[in-house]
Amino acid sequence: MRAVGDSLRVALLLGSGPKYDYLCSRIAERFSVVAVVRETGTPPRLRTRTGRARACQRAWRRLTLRDRYRRRFFATATPAATGAVVVKSVNDPAARAALEEVRFDIAVVCGTSLIRQPLLESLGCALNLHAGCLPWYKGNHTVFFAYRDRAWDRLGSTIHLLDAALDGGPVIATVRPEMFPRDNDEHLYCRAAESGISLLIEVLSRLESGEQPVWAAPQAAGGTMFRHRDRGLAQDLRVAVSRLRPAARPPRAGQVVRWSTRTAQAIDVRSRLAGNAQPPSAEKP
Repeated sequence: MRAVGDSLRVALLLGSGPKYDYLCSRIAERFSVVAVVRETGTPPRLRTRTGRARACQRAWRRLTLRDRYRRRFFATATPAATGAVVVKSVNDPAARAALEEVRFDIAVVCGTSLIRQPLLESLGCALNLHAGCLPWYKGNHTVFFAYRDRAWDRLGSTIHLLDAALDGGPVIATVRPEMFPRDNDEHLYCRAAESGISLLIEVLSRLESGEQPVWAAPQAAGGTMFRHRDRGLAQDLRVAVSRLRPAARPPRAGQVVRWSTRTAQAIDVRSRLAGNAQPPSAEKP
């Protein structure tokens, strides 16, 4: 059992790309990263609608220099942790085997495919960083679709407990990033992701110290699940053209963090830490 005050031992299960390198380095600066699993995924299959949509999205990102912007935004002088286990799918038995070789207090998941039951059971307490505001925007490209809908109060990132449902676990906190009228969807995606990473570090810090409760509240019903195939080139073009109208641009707004509070259904996440089956002795409202 980890004593209060000891450095939190974190296992990371991440996608591949500059955002995940940045997340890994930020977590490693503050906590003890004991395992890293990186999911590479597979190339899009052009015979499927999803594959064609993903191929178009990649071409659009290169054409509009969004890839370059994201690389620069998440550039870090601190190299990502070495010794990562690299798999095509996070559910590969090699990932579970690597995690079973180390002791960790908590797992952090970001950017992987849906984690299946065998791996989920081995993670114990796990947090997911979702680039979208739950419960309203679930799945993929959620910042883009919130931008399309001009749902400015529902554009951001969410920290929630991982469970078997895609983006369905109890919510710990959400963050809406700073916004400016000049922002396009990529600007806000990167800023939402960075704000979410900073919020994740705050959640982990609270869990490490044990001094404050960290509540996770069940999600409200509703919301929409977005898939890769829902975002085609026509969607991007419509959003790009809509930016010509000032009314379609984001408002100037500051960052807003919303924490879940204690309710009858809320969970104190401190009681879920690996090796800590009993809730803390002192509850705080």
